[in-house]
Amino acid sequence: MRRIVALAIFILIGFSSAGQTSEEVVAGKLDLRNWDADKQAVITLDGEWIFQWEQLLNWENLVKEKKNYAKFSTPWNEQIINGDKLPNNGYATYAAEVILPVKMDEISIQVPAFFNSYSLWINDVLICSNGVVGVSEKEEVPEWKPQSVSVKLQSNIMHIVLHISNFQDTRGGASQAIKISKGTDLISAEVRDNVTGSIMFFMFLVVGLLGVVVYYISRQRNILYFSLVSIAFAIRFLFSDMYLYYDLIPFSIPWNIAVRIEYATVPFVVAWSTLFVSGKYPNEFKKSIRMFFILTSALFIVLTAVVGFKFISQLLLFIQVTTLAFLVYIIVAIINAMLDGRVGAWTSAIGLAICVLVGFYNIAILLSGGEINRLIIYGGYTAALILNGLSLLYRTDDQIAKEKRNKLSFSDFYTDSDG
Repeated sequence: MRRIVALAIFILIGFSSAGQTSEEVVAGKLDLRNWDADKQAVITLDGEWIFQWEQLLNWENLVKEKKNYAKFSTPWNEQIINGDKLPNNGYATYAAEVILPVKMDEISIQVPAFFNSYSLWINDVLICSNGVVGVSEKEEVPEWKPQSVSVKLQSNIMHIVLHISNFQDTRGGASQAIKISKGTDLISAEVRDNVTGSIMFFMFLVVGLLGVVVYYISRQRNILYFSLVSIAFAIRFLFSDMYLYYDLIPFSIPWNIAVRIEYATVPFVVAWSTLFVSGKYPNEFKKSIRMFFILTSALFIVLTAVVGFKFISQLLLFIQVTTLAFLVYIIVAIINAMLDGRVGAWTSAIGLAICVLVGFYNIAILLSGGEINRLIIYGGYTAALILNGLSLLYRTDDQIAKEKRNKLSFSDFYTDSDG
């Protein structure tokens, strides 16, 4: 089984990383004159960028300064730069010289969301920006929105200058690399991802709302919990990754509220998923464990709403650890349900396995530096949604009540008095 999972992850990584390469910027320079865009569609501009702390410089002034360097895809407060450990808050200039093939006259550039505002310049021309870069909290306007833009080239030498500021006590600087491709490939990919992401949002939202209606007719609580899980995922799609709320919500949402919603969606998903899984398999999901995940999720939601961003960043680690513990526990619970011969447990197990594979895929892509193929992710979530919905056809209130009347099962030997 482990070999099958490993093979599946390997295939997914290979599929999504095809046609990509990571060319390291060294001492602020990268020579791509031999780049064959037909064989290597996407180039990741990671590596050792020029870095000037608390200065916002153009290229001409930058080359006159004594050069310092920083790892681009690591926030500035999480690395040692020129012998110093920098604080979260501040502003800086990143820069690199990239030499392209002589005949290349247009590229598309994919810029992720940085912490927490930026402006990107190529050969002294402003290409794109998020929010307003400032030298103080009063001047800065934070914004997170990944974007891909087209760049017409007048020269095969690009002097890339990136200004970033952060005064919100979050991580500072860049945590993901900039990517480039020939022509408009990355722009087309962004349009595709936005469309599929929007479809996913509306699908999960509609399924959730329809489920609420079905609950009021049938009065089966597990249908309600399933609906709320679906709605929680819909909100998660809206306020994370592609940040679709910029395009789908007709009014502006302040950055500080949007970020709190993004972080709060994780414990929301855990809380409703706890009720959903424990409702379907009450004999395998202990009441004490259910209460733990519900209470900790409620606590995380409240803290996310009221504490400052410095503490939210620290809180995120506890949220992630709790979410991982929840995934491990429901894996054990559903395995026990299968061993106990619970009707419909196999549909839950397959849906969960797909979610786990998607999670491993995300982690593997992050570690490998590849490009996330969101069609794989969205397809996995859709399959898991359908399978868990189908499981409700088997896990009816009558079926669960019948199983509760059984005196012995596999998990009964391991269930304490509160189970």
